[in-house]
Amino acid sequence: MWTDLTGKTYEDLVPYGGIYIGGGYMIQCHYHPQSQDRELYNLARRTGLQIIALPEQSGVFVQDNAIIVKGTKPVCVFEVGQKTRYGPESSIPGLQKVV
Repeated sequence: MWTDLTGKTYEDLVPYGGIYIGGGYMIQCHYHPQSQDRELYNLARRTGLQIIALPEQSGVFVQDNAIIVKGTKPVCVFEVGQKTRYGPESSIPGLQKVV
């Protein structure tokens, strides 16, 4: 990710339309596995951040140091060289420092 957007175009920014939430984590909304997995693997590798990829049908709920998947589709978490799927109502481990 860039800290200075000077000279960046809309096309430069579109692949990184996620939200940085601090503590080493990002959220990628509108996740489409067929077209975004490669970009998210590369982004996780370049930044060292964990990326929570949310499809249209799902989201996450944060309460009392827990992150729970809500909705009807699995949520994926990308880390360096790894993608893990979490189904609806499951808890995502290791992300508690977001709170």
